[in-house]
Amino acid sequence: MGASLLTFAVTANANIFARDDYPAQPPCSYPYTSFLYTGCYVDASLPRPLNYDPHLDITNMTVQLCTASCKANEYRYAGLEDGGQCFCGSTVSAAVTTQDQCMSPCSGNISQTCGGFDRLSIYLDPTFPIVDETTISDYSPQGCYTDALVARAIAYRQDQLDASTLTTESCLHACKAGNYPFAGTEYGGE
Repeated sequence: MGASLLTFAVTANANIFARDDYPAQPPCSYPYTSFLYTGCYVDASLPRPLNYDPHLDITNMTVQLCTASCKANEYRYAGLEDGGQCFCGSTVSAAVTTQDQCMSPCSGNISQTCGGFDRLSIYLDPTFPIVDETTISDYSPQGCYTDALVARAIAYRQDQLDASTLTTESCLHACKAGNYPFAGTEYGGE
């Protein structure tokens, strides 16, 4: 197969770079309302359930360090995985699993739990304003683009959508919920 045409849309306020392309803000050092534990979630596919990595020291991870970093970088959710990884996000796109799947002690405080293998212990900032994920009016049409099979124009496929009932609006809603700045449809069902 050759290249295909891709209809492209971008959020009006999107900066055209990945969140990881610039340095993370340092963790909050002032007292703030503690994040609330929301449960254990599966992290087994792309896109990641929490899409921002603050690149913290995995050998000295604590719940407080991760939540302070996510708060400082203006994210509502903080997730800890495999004893020392920290991820942040505005939304969580993952299935809840049983608590016994999140049993890895944190590398910086073994009395705390930092997820498990492909499992996230997720915390919520209760002071964070609720995001309206139903609005897609931030996206504006960008035209029709050529897509290649190897270097895809948009790499974050929304496989949770049913191809037989896919609409531009359902694609935009899925991409908005995942905090993706771009959305595109092709072949009438992708």
